[in-house]
Amino acid sequence: DDEEGEEEEEAEAEAEEDWLNGHHSLPEHHPLELEASVTQVKPENAWATIAGVAGNVLEWYDFAVFGYFSDIIGEVFFPPQSGNAATAESFLVFGSAFIMRPVGGLIMGYIGDTHGRKLALTLSIFLMALPTFL
Repeated sequence: DDEEGEEEEEAEAEAEEDWLNGHHSLPEHHPLELEASVTQVKPENAWATIAGVAGNVLEWYDFAVFGYFSDIIGEVFFPPQSGNAATAESFLVFGSAFIMRPVGGLIMGYIGDTHGRKLALTLSIFLMALPTFL
């Protein structure tokens, strides 16, 4: 038993020595040992970020307004019906917008892959913001 314990200790010591000599599969430098670099934000990148945030805010504003006024939208845009059928139909339209998000992701993903991410982002922001102003 003592011999097996000594062999295990020797194997562990050998593994530790290999580790200290750089014989391992990890990166050469530990991430915390690397020097921190400060990235300068370019003005055009800042404006692109602001435009992306603005587009997202406008999209969620549309969802919030539609959800808040769904009972009125049901009464105005759907024919008179018994009970809450018009409100249910307006919620069905509201829910279809959430279903269209993945479909839009597929289409914009294809455009991004074939024509570039910048065009896909610009087009998606424009298409989301356009109905807000109509």
